[in-house]
Amino acid sequence: MALSLPGIAAAQRQMHDAKGALSMLDGLRVEDELSTDAPGCDRYVRQDYVSNRAGKLEAEIIAELGGIYSPYTDEWFAKATEMDIEHIVAASEAHRSGMCLEARADERKSFGRDHLNLTLAGAALNRDRKIDCDAADWLPAANRCWFAARVVKVKHLYGLTVDRHEHDALRSVLEGCASVGMGARGDSRAARET
Repeated sequence: MALSLPGIAAAQRQMHDAKGALSMLDGLRVEDELSTDAPGCDRYVRQDYVSNRAGKLEAEIIAELGGIYSPYTDEWFAKATEMDIEHIVAASEAHRSGMCLEARADERKSFGRDHLNLTLAGAALNRDRKIDCDAADWLPAANRCWFAARVVKVKHLYGLTVDRHEHDALRSVLEGCASVGMGARGDSRAARET
């Protein structure tokens, strides 16, 4: 599925508040996740979604965040080596939610590099806790409204599905949100080496 600029612009306008995010969530298809033995699905290969081959992407994400900041824990880090680039919708989750389809093979790399779906997270959190979870299995300690809205936005733009548990978890978060913007930005005295 190719993303059109008018489609992206419309999605961005809808995401200014929680009501827009809830409306977008209601537009997602609710289906069980696909397995790689489903007809027309490729097996999951992490390299199909590689996002940072040249290392430049990390610097771009740090610049967008205003420093080495993790919205999941609302903390600043002193060194980029303490962080991972994190897919908000995990690549393996996207694969199970429709990117596994053979016809979507060419989209996987662009999905892996899409700034809309990227942030920073502490290495241990990314690799040991969030890893390939969806919102039913993991939510961040901070910025939950931002996270839930971003998941919905990414899934909407890429035409991905949500399973019933993920849908309900996202709805539960978003129903308690007045805003879906990124909240507090940690201790401003913390080191912000870029």
